[in-house]
Amino acid sequence: MIKRAKYYRALTYRYRFLILWIVFLMEFIIPSFTNDIHDYHLVELIIYSIGIFAGFNILMARKKLFYVIVSLGILIVAVRFVNDDILPLWLGNLRDIVLVIYYLIIVYEIFKELIDDRRVDLNTIGAVMAGFFVMGIIGGVIFSAIENVVPGSFTGLTDGRKTIHDLVYFSFITLTTIGYGDISPVTQFAQRVTVLFGLIGNFYSTIVIGIIISKFLANNNKK
Repeated sequence: MIKRAKYYRALTYRYRFLILWIVFLMEFIIPSFTNDIHDYHLVELIIYSIGIFAGFNILMARKKLFYVIVSLGILIVAVRFVNDDILPLWLGNLRDIVLVIYYLIIVYEIFKELIDDRRVDLNTIGAVMAGFFVMGIIGGVIFSAIENVVPGSFTGLTDGRKTIHDLVYFSFITLTTIGYGDISPVTQFAQRVTVLFGLIGNFYSTIVIGIIISKFLANNNKK
């Protein structure tokens, strides 16, 4: 039983970034099917918690940083238990700051994996996709914080608790530089942050493609 547990633990750590990407994909898609669920907040909390705990697996081998990210994750989930409708503004802002720090640590680990690992396998592809999803979520949190502090910073948003989902969608549209225009920044600060995220999306694609190609060519030359 202990050997089997160790085996599965090693397996989940080996494919930690692929698992993280799958969890983020679920976190991104499932809320679109929960509009008619009465206890929407509970469903959202469960999905959200799974994403947070998937991040713990990323730092399992790095004890000091692992304890930091576990502490941040527990704090985020604890605050998330409070419904956004009754959440004080300062606590919501604190949650957003902690959430951004949490995901930035994961982004750091993803880039470290891409640079250090010499192989190109499923875990590498998972790291690439998870990195993009993490940046999209970070953008959604930042855009949501801007809208909370200065209401009306964005046009085309759904009222109420679905605003965060609109802004996560807008974040991904911005990172991919698609720019449908259904949601638009109207304040100067929101516009500049949007431009910044568009540049980050281009930078990420260029750097990651360069890293993957260089690793692929290096592996082929060794053969």
